[in-house]
Amino acid sequence: MNYAEMPNRPIMCIDMKCFYASCIAMLHGIDILETPVAVVANFNQPGSVVLAALPLMKEKYKIKTGSRRYEIPKHPDIQLFEPKMSFFIQMSMTITKLIANYVPVDAIHVYSVDESFVDLTGTEKLWGSPEQAAREIQAAILDQYNVPSAVGLGPNMLMAKLAFDYQN
Repeated sequence: MNYAEMPNRPIMCIDMKCFYASCIAMLHGIDILETPVAVVANFNQPGSVVLAALPLMKEKYKIKTGSRRYEIPKHPDIQLFEPKMSFFIQMSMTITKLIANYVPVDAIHVYSVDESFVDLTGTEKLWGSPEQAAREIQAAILDQYNVPSAVGLGPNMLMAKLAFDYQN
């Protein structure tokens, strides 16, 4: 295999951290760093799965995505929410539109509701290096929607995803 012939473009893999919980926090005006929040699939079932949890929920109460509702301690500071899938999808599309302010729409490959690959080819004159463009996009998403994100950069989608996974 001749690796010199492989695609070599600046590709960003961007993932919204704790997406469902971050969106719920934004909707309710909750500080994502100060309040333990979890989104639970179904309040009526004790075995229902936690779909997302903010960092404080993970750090202080050891509750993370995949935990069960019955594992969540009864504490007055903890706020639980059921999912609002139409809102999450709307937020995903809104964030994708924001990314489209930095690159052409056809440079965005939406991978899931909270993750996309973005080809940063040709953005250097507007936004600087791929690293600078990635930081600018992350800052815009955080500033406008209070949704944190993580990024991996690579010469193709596979390497960008591996870089992302390695860091996180």
